[in-house]
Amino acid sequence: MKGFVQFLAPKVRCDRYLVVHRHGGTQREYGIGISQYPYGGPVHLFAMMLVRIYDGRTFELIKEAPALMTEDTYIARMTHNFLGGPSMQLDPAMFPEKPAEVVNNTVMRNGVRTMIIRSLDKTLPALLQRETSPSSR
Repeated sequence: MKGFVQFLAPKVRCDRYLVVHRHGGTQREYGIGISQYPYGGPVHLFAMMLVRIYDGRTFELIKEAPALMTEDTYIARMTHNFLGGPSMQLDPAMFPEKPAEVVNNTVMRNGVRTMIIRSLDKTLPALLQRETSPSSR
């Protein structure tokens, strides 16, 4: 990732770079997709992402965190976040018969967008918060 950020840096100069990429949750889901497990069970749309902040001069990793839409507590994991990242349950009729059907499905596309926006709104404030140095206390 550091090399990728350095590649982009000459084109766009920033104090910090934000990189969001696919990540695994606590279950078998990875990246963006739709899952039905076990067969005939609940259907979940998911967007497992990892958010990383890099320094714009040194390109060193400052902070990283998995994207979440809720607090990372035991209760939230059991009730809203049991896949280990942003997900939403869908009507089983939404599960596509063919993988190509997912790409053109506006409900799924909008659902993923909503999950990514909500997870960035929840995750970024803590990542962007500047740590207080001992001399500034």
